[in-house]
Amino acid sequence: MKHLSHFRWFALLAILLGLALLLAPQWAKPVKAATVTIDAFSTNTGIVTADSTTNPNEASTSDGSVAGTYRTIYVSRNSSDGSLAADSNRNVTGWFSSSLTSTASGTTILQYDGNSAYSSTPGTFSSVLDLTGGGTNAGIDIGITYNDKSTVPVIVRYYSTSSSVRYCSELSVTPPMWTSGGIWHAFYAFASFTTCSGYPGTATASSVDAIEVVVDSSGVAATDMSFDFVEARDTPTALDLASFGGKAQGSQVVLKWETASELNTLGFNVWRKQGKAGWRQLNAETIAAKNPGNVSGNKYSYADANTKAGKTYKYKLQVLSADGSSSWTKVVKVKVSK
Repeated sequence: MKHLSHFRWFALLAILLGLALLLAPQWAKPVKAATVTIDAFSTNTGIVTADSTTNPNEASTSDGSVAGTYRTIYVSRNSSDGSLAADSNRNVTGWFSSSLTSTASGTTILQYDGNSAYSSTPGTFSSVLDLTGGGTNAGIDIGITYNDKSTVPVIVRYYSTSSSVRYCSELSVTPPMWTSGGIWHAFYAFASFTTCSGYPGTATASSVDAIEVVVDSSGVAATDMSFDFVEARDTPTALDLASFGGKAQGSQVVLKWETASELNTLGFNVWRKQGKAGWRQLNAETIAAKNPGNVSGNKYSYADANTKAGKTYKYKLQVLSADGSSSWTKVVKVKVSK
């Protein structure tokens, strides 16, 4: 009977444990961003409109890696002389370039609408495209390898259709905005898009049936601009941390860091670890970014005076973004001399 009683207790505990696991909060796994490629410019397409050629002019090519299969390039020169050229994958693999001679101004349009010909009213993809990647992407990113006119806006438009009604969203950005990995970027947040002129409302980013990218050089001559890619992605940190390091100076440790851009940066926190102790934040108040929302960077320093001779300390920097997220730098070690 005693053994049976023990068995009943174990059975009861097993049941209670099962119920506890069933009712316990289920922590969601982090959702990875699902980058959506709009164009990687991997096929050859070229077009020129000059004094002796048709103006406007267009060229199209089929490419399975671009949104809607077809990339149509449409160029329109405003002036009566000079030339406007647009090339994909011609001179440098994976690049797109739009260039105007010194006497010309005009507009280059990249149109993705499932058709092999340009139309002022875009067609539609055979199936809609979810630019949000299931809700993880926050906008469209254009990688810019070269830009010699910082006053030329680049406009992105995307379209959707609901109950036979066409909708259009657009956003104009003057690139570049920040740099990372040697490439300048212009980021178009979905939340910042507005309704295109002549349309009843904004398009749905999760159900897109056409996309346009417009290099608007209509008021500026001799533009030369190159793209590396156009894609939908998650929110970038928009911080290019040029350096982060530390050095013992007497009885204290001085940390220094430099940013190349602070487009989406609010500020910084300095964290320290020594021995088996856990990480702890040193600064009582956030160290505010000096150029928040700007492509220009700045220099910072922080002195940790609460150190002991002969001890080695680890430091890392927490970067706070305007969207509420944060990222971390590498860990640096500094030994204080005896």
